[in-house]
Amino acid sequence: MILTNQLYFKKWKGKTIVWFKASNTYVIFEQFTAQLIQKLHTETPIDQIVKDCARQLKIPQKIAALFLIDLQKMLQNQTEKTVKDSNANFNKEALPNHFHSRKYYQFYKTTICIYYETNSIELLIHPKFAHLELETNPKSALVYHLYQKNKQFVFAKNNRIIGSWSKIKSHFFQGKVFMHILMDMYQKTERDWLAVFHASAIQDKKEVILLLGDSGNGKSTSLALLNAAGFESVADDFVPIDSKKKIHVYPAAISIKKTSYNTLAPLYPQLKKAQEYQLSNRSKTVRYLFPKNINYKKKYPCKALVFIKYDTKVDLELKVLSKTEALEQLVPDSWISSQKTNVAIFLDWFLAVPAYQLCYSNNLKMLNTITKIFNDEL
Repeated sequence: MILTNQLYFKKWKGKTIVWFKASNTYVIFEQFTAQLIQKLHTETPIDQIVKDCARQLKIPQKIAALFLIDLQKMLQNQTEKTVKDSNANFNKEALPNHFHSRKYYQFYKTTICIYYETNSIELLIHPKFAHLELETNPKSALVYHLYQKNKQFVFAKNNRIIGSWSKIKSHFFQGKVFMHILMDMYQKTERDWLAVFHASAIQDKKEVILLLGDSGNGKSTSLALLNAAGFESVADDFVPIDSKKKIHVYPAAISIKKTSYNTLAPLYPQLKKAQEYQLSNRSKTVRYLFPKNINYKKKYPCKALVFIKYDTKVDLELKVLSKTEALEQLVPDSWISSQKTNVAIFLDWFLAVPAYQLCYSNNLKMLNTITKIFNDEL
């Protein structure tokens, strides 16, 4: 393993995972290609690298040179692409003159007051935490202001602008608010967290299984089914893991899409009367199930990653995913710490956790399969 200012190399089963600091991305290479990348980031003369490449691959030097040019272009793209939030100096006079609402929430031991400028901004955050809203206003609280300025969503906390995002990136705005709730709730800094996954998490009182996949694949519905069968919900849509490789509770409500109402209503009668919300893209309608018996003190090791998909054409299919397949699906939908020490911990954790692809339409078989994974019965 080599840790530099810009790159981190992790060898694993004949391949090498390379982390690029500037873009905070992970790419899996054959070990020979990874060795070339290392050489390109040293003072090794390019002519020498071309000769070594041609000799080892048994190809003409002209072909080796073209290959290295393409590799350099890819590296340049990765090392120049930096992910940043837009920040600005806070000016209290720049706050809107009127806010649509002000709500207080109790997150574990932390009270947070959130000012929402508009109803549409409130709908991005409040429905997930309505069950934590306080009926009376406390004497002190952290203060979040969420508003729009110059066609940007703005998030300010305690008179400091955290960032601003364009309207088409409202999910980044939403995610940053959720991240600060997480940090304030557990009184941890961002560097204390290894990652946050776009997933659902279920536990058997000892370990957690993460249910992952694209939006609409059935993560939340599967979580609700497992919860009704006796497993306990840990988090939905926003699953945090700390730098000690432990999954934490995140108390957001479970979002249930309209297509799952009939399936879950017999198990959750309250779903019939729950308020209905249109998601920000206006293409999906959801209701929320509020988590019960939240134990913020519990932290869980991860048993497995299960990339889940509800498919009416498939009764049940389960396969083991390669680490390449799992990493390609996991990283794009996740926030992963860009702290160098956390990168090494994340990769050690990821490579040690088994990953599966589960497609199903038979709910009972899905429940039995998840139970078998928990019980090491596969």
